[in-house]
Amino acid sequence: MTESGVQRHLIVLRGHRYVLQSSRGPRPRLSLWVDGEEQAHRDATFATEVTLAPKDADEHGRVEVRLTRTGRIRRATLYVGEREVDLDPEEGSKAHRRLQRERAHPRLYAGLDVLVAVLGVLIGLLGLGAMVKVLLEPVIRFLLGLIPDVDLPSIEWPKIPWPSIDLPEIAWPHIDLAWIPWHLIPEFEVPEWVWWTLDHGRPILIALVIAVAEVRRRAKQDALKAELAERERQELLARLGIGLGMVERRRRAAESQTLNPPL
Repeated sequence: MTESGVQRHLIVLRGHRYVLQSSRGPRPRLSLWVDGEEQAHRDATFATEVTLAPKDADEHGRVEVRLTRTGRIRRATLYVGEREVDLDPEEGSKAHRRLQRERAHPRLYAGLDVLVAVLGVLIGLLGLGAMVKVLLEPVIRFLLGLIPDVDLPSIEWPKIPWPSIDLPEIAWPHIDLAWIPWHLIPEFEVPEWVWWTLDHGRPILIALVIAVAEVRRRAKQDALKAELAERERQELLARLGIGLGMVERRRRAAESQTLNPPL
């Protein structure tokens, strides 16, 4: 379990354990640990993207972190050589539970991201006008009713004799477009919803593209992590096999010396 106000993301790759720790607060601090030793740290105040490079960057690569405005880790990616692997939140944390839900229902969470974008557009279009209409209009009507009607005398403002300036006429060139067969071009009226989408739907389209790309990226990351975990398991079994073979050879050598002591 994570400590209060502390986030941890981790992964085991090529026999090394990477742990990214973030302390939340007025001055959030990111620190990268490799095999239990702190390799890099960075103050993440007002930052949304942070790169942490260990002391031996050629061996351990680097970690690129994306943060929210509140300092929460949105994504932490380890770059080692040509590999690009996301660190997973620590088990038992809120971030881990959310990730599990997103993995179980990727389309649902992608739809929620698009819905948030839609609500943002609608609030931007209707929120202020609806607020003024619902809340301020009755108040303004009430205040106007308290003001007495006063007949103000009409005021005749003096006429200012502005000077008359004759501007020269510009001889614009005449372009004859009679050769274009306008009667062969069909008339087409663009529907209003198309213009509305072009004007206001760009955040929705961007959110949709990002959501779909994130679902595909997470699926690729899960497949890559499963492959890396299987490779780590095979390498561990190979090392155990080599170790057991060495132990067995030493045992046989010891037995041979016991049964056949040197003269």
